[in-house]
Amino acid sequence: MNKPEFVDYKGVIHIHSKYSDGSGGFRKILQAAQLNSLDFVIITDHNTIKWKEKHGEEWYKNVLFLVGEEITPKVNHFIALNIKEVIVPKLRGKDPGTYIEKVEQQNGFGFIAHPIRKRKRSLGIRDMSWMRENNLHFHGIEIWAYMHDWIEDIHPFNLIYYLLHPERAISGPSKQVLKLWDRLNAMRPTIAIGGLDAHARYILPFISVFPYKKLFNTIRTHILSTPFSGNSCEDTRKVYSALRNGRSYIAYDFLAEASGFSFVAMGNNNRAVMGEEIKLTNDLVIQIKCPQIAKISLLHNGVVVKCVNDRFLNYDVKSSSSYRVEVYLKNKPWIFSNPIYVR
Repeated sequence: MNKPEFVDYKGVIHIHSKYSDGSGGFRKILQAAQLNSLDFVIITDHNTIKWKEKHGEEWYKNVLFLVGEEITPKVNHFIALNIKEVIVPKLRGKDPGTYIEKVEQQNGFGFIAHPIRKRKRSLGIRDMSWMRENNLHFHGIEIWAYMHDWIEDIHPFNLIYYLLHPERAISGPSKQVLKLWDRLNAMRPTIAIGGLDAHARYILPFISVFPYKKLFNTIRTHILSTPFSGNSCEDTRKVYSALRNGRSYIAYDFLAEASGFSFVAMGNNNRAVMGEEIKLTNDLVIQIKCPQIAKISLLHNGVVVKCVNDRFLNYDVKSSSSYRVEVYLKNKPWIFSNPIYVR
């Protein structure tokens, strides 16, 4: 029961800068992170880690900047973290096992990016869904990416409306992605992250579509970590450890600040948080706490086993396998936890 005390830190993942096809340089992205009180930002430019070469992985004014890579062939995009050298994929990317293996060789880990992205002919968007995710040694998947959620129901006739009111287009992770995630978790632990796919491109001089400062207040990945020390190397390890082990949850903080959300399992003098395993015992109980009253659903293997409209949910566990949490606030998607695995 003597687990370390964890702190809830919030950050954004899947950010593109001027070093690939984003508009932002160091000053702009740092300012956006500071305005949103972020603890960490993970830059993932396309097929480059130039940000790391220019700025390193360092603390800058209370924001820890980390650098990964979005490995970007024509299909099967992959978010690689904790890598030391850039990984250049083959153009078509039909054998993602090759570059996933290269990530592992660097002691890195990674996540399938936007696993299901349908073609939208009217907007000139090609199908970028993943192929052959089975039997690959990826670490997890990006279950919710802001820009891909936003564009899901966009067509030429409502485009202007949703550019002016983007929050009205946000509906949460797609049912297909959640079904895929639950299927993968049934085979082996599969960690989820939330991303932005932020580019902050300009449509006119000085007019940016989805600027960083607004996007950084939307989908965030919260991690549970022992307290940061202020040492860049040590705190980098802590962030990557939390993400690698699934001690994290995804929150749409635009609705309300999610910090303080708690999802634990306790029994027989043992305790597990998100991403961890715990043994099934007669006294095993799951306890969920939200920062405010919301619709809390506990899912077992993807099926809802208990749902309340409250700040708290308690559940006596009788079966093994994976349990995760979905929370809706005012009928809008708010929090999606990584699973606790009962064995």
